[in-house]
Amino acid sequence: MKKIVSRQKFHLPFILSPSPQVDDLRLHSYFNDFPNNCRSEIIVVAEEAVAEMPLDNIEYFHEKFILDYFAEVGLFLKNDCPVWAEVTLRRLIRLRCEAPTIGPNHEETYHLQKYLELSLRMQKGKKKRKEANELADKLESIGKISLNNIVS
Repeated sequence: MKKIVSRQKFHLPFILSPSPQVDDLRLHSYFNDFPNNCRSEIIVVAEEAVAEMPLDNIEYFHEKFILDYFAEVGLFLKNDCPVWAEVTLRRLIRLRCEAPTIGPNHEETYHLQKYLELSLRMQKGKKKRKEANELADKLESIGKISLNNIVS
């Protein structure tokens, strides 16, 4: 099989919009035309790109890895792996909250939380739905638009 992406000096592009607008809260459709086996290969390449820095070892100043993991979240959501996206997003939110120049009230942290809400809504179970609703309420309370009307 021909390699889609070089495994050397690989830096993931944004799969999700880094700061989605009201009309841009859905995932980009970059990989819709790829067959499933190609999308799986892209996830493998993405995993290799972040392999030198496990998610639990990232600090708030490891910007390259934070961006790569954020792009990986997009791959997870696009390929119906919301649990993996949830785990990664929770860690990224924690890192952004710890960052002195970003913090919990920054727009980037807000957008990560919106994608966390999306990953929770993609999962089955009342507990996940309840958590997504609570997160949506929290985000709405700070004056932002919720994904409730976009994702059923």
